[in-house]
Amino acid sequence: MAQDGGWFKSRLGEAIAIVLSILAAFAIDAGWDEWQDRDDEAEVRVDLRAEYETNLDLVQQVIDGHQGFIADVEITSGLAPADYDTMSVNTASRLVLSLANPWTFDPVLGTTETLISSGRIALIRDRELTEMLTTFLNYVEDADEDADYVRSGAEFVWREEARLGGPWFNGEVERSAQGALRGLDFIPPATPADLRRLWADPLVRGGALWNQLNAAYYLVELERIRDQIESILDRLPSTENGSDRTSSTS
Repeated sequence: MAQDGGWFKSRLGEAIAIVLSILAAFAIDAGWDEWQDRDDEAEVRVDLRAEYETNLDLVQQVIDGHQGFIADVEITSGLAPADYDTMSVNTASRLVLSLANPWTFDPVLGTTETLISSGRIALIRDRELTEMLTTFLNYVEDADEDADYVRSGAEFVWREEARLGGPWFNGEVERSAQGALRGLDFIPPATPADLRRLWADPLVRGGALWNQLNAAYYLVELERIRDQIESILDRLPSTENGSDRTSSTS
């Protein structure tokens, strides 16, 4: 009987050891998965910050552009006949350019869309951040309608400009959200006489004023998008030190 008791204890000990080893393996595996998820999350957060830093630069360029266009059209609307006589070609070119302002915000969404479409958005433990990302996409979609009005308004003015002698190009004042335009010096610059003729035309003048109204509505959407981007960046790690500015478990 003593030997039977020893055999039982030996087998029980072996069974317990096996169970404990299995539980330990599960714990190690779960711990590894958790560590891997946190490592993946850290990489995602860095990628998101780079993406939204780029988007912040892009949306600010478009905001600044439209604000400049609106200011220039206001100048044009207040010109007296004598002002055209003393105006430089560069000034006339800049004011003509402002009559049609097609700049729109085209966000970089690679990381955000990949996270959402793949379902890996759950990697981010900060639920407020994930809601901010979804809200950002909704804001961009809301702004698309105003962007369409801006583009179609610019196309209308361009067609009318072509009817009245355009297009014109002046590399010294030409503005683009994507950078400088080159290789178009064969297109003549707009002169004060061109500007005066355009502004005297009711279709061009009306189209240009509608453009500025559309741009003003679009600016409201863009400023909301910019504010949302800044809120997102506040919850992402800095690229300088990799530390979280806000706890990821909020």
